[in-house]
Amino acid sequence: MRQHVSPVRVPHFRSFPLGTRFQALLVSGIVIGLVLASFESRLWLLCSALSGSILLFTALAHYLAPRRGPGSKRL
Repeated sequence: MRQHVSPVRVPHFRSFPLGTRFQALLVSGIVIGLVLASFESRLWLLCSALSGSILLFTALAHYLAPRRGPGSKRL
C-alpha cells in the first residue's frame, strides 16, 4: 500500500517530534521573554538560554530519530 503524500510542502520545523503545539509554546515563551527583557536583563538571558537549549534538544531528537522511508513498515 502506498501512503498518501500531500502536494503541499510542509515547512521543515513542523517535522519535529513534539509537533506544532510545542512550537506554539516555544514562540510564546520567546515573546514572554522579550516582554520581560525590558524589565530584567538576567531573566531575558535565562529565558533565551532555556529556549535555545530546548530547540537544540528537539533538533537532536529529530536528527537522531530513525528515518521512516517509503519501504519501512509501521506496526
